[in-house]
Amino acid sequence: MFIISPDSVVSEICTLEIEHSIQHDKRLVPVVWRDVEDDQVHMLVHNWVFLREEDDFEASLEFFIGSLDTNLEYVRERTHLLTRAINWDQNNRIRELALSRQELQVAEKWLTQGLSTEPKPAELHSEYLAFSRISIDRLQRLIVVGVSIIFVLVVLSVFSLFQRQLLAIESVNIVEEQRREIDIQRQLAEEQQPVAFRFSTAASDKLIFERDSEWKYFRGIQEPLGPEYCWQETRFDDTQWETGPAPFYYGDGTGGTFLGDMQKRYCTLYLRRLFRVDDPDNISGLDFIVDFDDGFRMWINNKEVLSINVPSSLKFNSFASDQHESGEFETFEIANPSSFLKKGVNIIAIHGINVSQTSSDFLINAELVSIEADFNPPLVAFISPKSGKVSQLRQVTIHFSEPVTGIDADDLLLEGQPAEGMEGKNDTWTFSFPPIDYGDAVLTWNPDHKIQDTARPPNPFDDTAVGET
Repeated sequence: MFIISPDSVVSEICTLEIEHSIQHDKRLVPVVWRDVEDDQVHMLVHNWVFLREEDDFEASLEFFIGSLDTNLEYVRERTHLLTRAINWDQNNRIRELALSRQELQVAEKWLTQGLSTEPKPAELHSEYLAFSRISIDRLQRLIVVGVSIIFVLVVLSVFSLFQRQLLAIESVNIVEEQRREIDIQRQLAEEQQPVAFRFSTAASDKLIFERDSEWKYFRGIQEPLGPEYCWQETRFDDTQWETGPAPFYYGDGTGGTFLGDMQKRYCTLYLRRLFRVDDPDNISGLDFIVDFDDGFRMWINNKEVLSINVPSSLKFNSFASDQHESGEFETFEIANPSSFLKKGVNIIAIHGINVSQTSSDFLINAELVSIEADFNPPLVAFISPKSGKVSQLRQVTIHFSEPVTGIDADDLLLEGQPAEGMEGKNDTWTFSFPPIDYGDAVLTWNPDHKIQDTARPPNPFDDTAVGET
C-alpha cells in the first residue's frame, strides 16, 4: 500500500521502495490521500483508492478492503521465496544458498499455482527455482555414481573370489577345448589369409554429442529473432539465450532443466548446440537418438533434416499435430549427411513442440551419432572345419570378417546342394547338411545370395574373391 500525497511522491525513501516493488513484481495498492500532479506518479497499476476529504470515506474504505483481499498464504510464500532469491542473487548465486529438496518441492507447487494467481511470480523466482533444481539433481547424480562405484567394487570382489575358487577346483572340459581349437584356427587364418581378414573393416559409430548434454535454449513465448541471421544458423547471436542440460521438461522426467513456467504459458522450446566435424566426406549416415513429448523439427546448418508431429507452418505458438509420450529413446536415421555437414563447426537446431498449453507434460532429450563410411565388402575370415580330411561333414561354420545380414540356408552349397538348416548371428553362421558319400566335397556360394554387411550403404559379400570357396 502506498499513501499518495505531495510529501510521499517526492520522498527518496518512498521512491526506492516503489522501484523495488516494481522490479520484483510486487502488488501495489495506491491510496490517494491528497492530490498530486499526474507527472509525479509513475505507477501503472489498477484499483486506485481515493480517501481524500471530499470522497465518500465508507465507500472508499470498503473498496480499499476489497483491493487487499487476496490469498495470504500464496503471498507469504511469494515474499519468502523472493527474499531467499534476492539474497542468493546478491551473493553471486552460490550453490550453498539454493533451496533444499523439500523446500523446492513446495516452491515448485507454488510456481505452478502462480501461473493463474496474482501477483505473478517474478523472473528472479523462476531463475532461483531452476538453479535449485539443477543443484539438487547434480547432488543426486553424484550420490548415485558413488553408490554405483561401491556396488561395482563389491561385485568385482565377490566375483574375483569366486573365480579363484572355481579355477582351483575346475578341470579343463570339452567346451574349453573347443574354444581353444577355434582360437588356433583363427590364428592360422590370420597368417594364411591376411588380405581376407586383416584389411577388412566394418562401419563404426562415433558419438558426436551424448544425451543430457548442455544446450542453448529459448522459451517459446515469442519468435527468437536476430538482427541478421535466423536462429538455425551458426552465426546467429544466442548470447542472450539461457544455457542448461537436457532433458528439458515438466511433468514427466528428472534431472536436466525443469521448465516450471511452461504449462499454460507457452507450448514450444527452441534449442541450439554447436558440434565439430573433422571429415564430413567420411560420414555415411547419422543416427539421431531422441526421447520426446510430443514433437519436434530439426535442422543441421539451417537445412531441415527431420520433422515429427509438427504442422507444416511451425511458429512459436503452434501445437503438435499428434501426441507422443516420452520414456524411451528412439533412433531416426538421417541419410546423405555430406550434403549438409561441413568441416569444422556445425550447428544443430531443434524446435520442440507440445500438443497443447494445458498438457500435463513435455520433454526432449537427444544425442547424435555419426556412422563412418565403409567401402570394404565382408570376407570369409575362416571356415570350420578347415580344409582337409574329416570323418563326416554334417555342419560347416563360416566366420566372416564382420557382421553380415541377408544370409540364408541355401546361400552355401555342398557339392551343389544347399544346406538344410542354418543358425548363427553377427559374423558367425553354421550351416547343416544331409549326409553325403565318402570322397572329395567342395563348398561353393549360391551366386544369387543377398549377403551384405551393416555399412551405410551396405557392401555386398563378394563370393568370387580368392579364398571365399
